[in-house]
Amino acid sequence: MSEKTFRTSSQNVGVRLALVLLILVSTLPLGVITIKQTQQDRLREIEETKAKFLALVKLLVLREKMLVNQTMIILQSLALSEPIKKMNVEEVNGLLRNILSSHLIYANFGLIGRDGYLLASALPVKEKVFLGDRLYFKRVIQNKGFSVGEYQIGRVTGKPGINFAYPVLDESGEIVAVLFAAMSLEWLQDFIRVSGSPLGSKFLLVDEGGSILMRYPFTEEKAGDKFEELSRMKEKLDFDTGTIIEKDEAGVLNLYTYAQLISSPGAMKAYAIFIIPEEIAFSQLRDRMNLELLVLLIVTSLALMGAWFMGDLLIVKPITRLLDATLKISKGELSTRINPQGLYGQFSLMGKAFNEMAENIEKDI
Repeated sequence: MSEKTFRTSSQNVGVRLALVLLILVSTLPLGVITIKQTQQDRLREIEETKAKFLALVKLLVLREKMLVNQTMIILQSLALSEPIKKMNVEEVNGLLRNILSSHLIYANFGLIGRDGYLLASALPVKEKVFLGDRLYFKRVIQNKGFSVGEYQIGRVTGKPGINFAYPVLDESGEIVAVLFAAMSLEWLQDFIRVSGSPLGSKFLLVDEGGSILMRYPFTEEKAGDKFEELSRMKEKLDFDTGTIIEKDEAGVLNLYTYAQLISSPGAMKAYAIFIIPEEIAFSQLRDRMNLELLVLLIVTSLALMGAWFMGDLLIVKPITRLLDATLKISKGELSTRINPQGLYGQFSLMGKAFNEMAENIEKDI
């Protein structure tokens, strides 16, 4: 390779690199703006997702309160019915079965004697069942009014739910029996099913000790299994409702949205918890960010390719022609002229100026 060719090649590469560097510097602010905008979008998306699921758990709590009021009305009506007043067990069983068949969200209705043993039940019972140690029974005996129990596994139904109780009073106002309604968790399952929570998220109902009372969708874990993350979350559960972003035991970052459900004083608390993996909760934002970065990469790549190849045609070659012509003049080849064909803009003017300069030099000599 001759010295001239090597020098020209090095100069051409230098010009191309300068153009590439110019493109990179030009697109750098756009990249920074895109990243900053993505960060802002992420923060906004986090707050919007939190607000969405917080509204969902608040709606769940409201639905629960409506069902509690409905249950109180049913028990009050039952307490005034003739079969209950007469304490006719066979008639009470029939009445409770009719009530259960027309109210599908309940798992059972029953009548407990003053001694705490089950007297009548909508569901058939083969053996004697003691319920006098249940919180809802104790609270009715204590306050002679409507009582809310706690989320638990029923001794008669064998299913998770929450019980409500109401006293049956004699003419002197003394408690002779206690009516109870065992509300199943089917209403909760129906609520979650139509809640619009994203695919891949899950719902748990856990008691204060971390025992899982219900989960949706259903998996191999059963009621009574432990929700281990609750022990780490407890110190952050400062309010009745809230959101927490926390890693689980597997190291997966999740958005936890929780609400404390209704309970009586002294009862074990229960929490409704939506668990949404971070990659699912913010999947739309991530897809949009990836698309924006991909578009930026494609635009930058095209600009770089244009700078490299089009720069050769529009800048490098005209400069090379001017440089070659200048070198020839310097070696005494005064008849050298630049062909204006293929020169555009300022390079065309430079070519004309060069030719005029060469003609004047040749005339003078």
